[in-house]
Amino acid sequence: MAKINVMIVRAFEFLFFVLFTYLILVYGGILLLLPLDLVVQLINLLDFVFGDHGFLYAFFAVATVAALAYRIYKMPALWKAILDTGCALARLGYEQNRHFEAMIRSFGEDKPANNTSALGENHD
Repeated sequence: MAKINVMIVRAFEFLFFVLFTYLILVYGGILLLLPLDLVVQLINLLDFVFGDHGFLYAFFAVATVAALAYRIYKMPALWKAILDTGCALARLGYEQNRHFEAMIRSFGEDKPANNTSALGENHD
């Protein structure tokens, strides 16, 4: 019975590991791709509103997003909040893994010290 419990806990441990790995990668990807998406969307908006001068709009869009990134860079409390959220997510995944490992260790501690029955007979 203990082996089945360990297998079930290991399966959930793996699922939680995959879930938190996915969440951390998505969080990091959003932080990396958001400025690029802003540039592309700003170029498309300017092209739609003013006509077909995409090369000039690219310079304007990159400069606008760079100015926005610089303003965000100048706010250390905002950066700290963004990074702390990602670190808290990673820490939560690590703590969940530790809970599963403690659960698996507790299954191993439930075994009796030797293999004897209630009548004192040894069944080795």
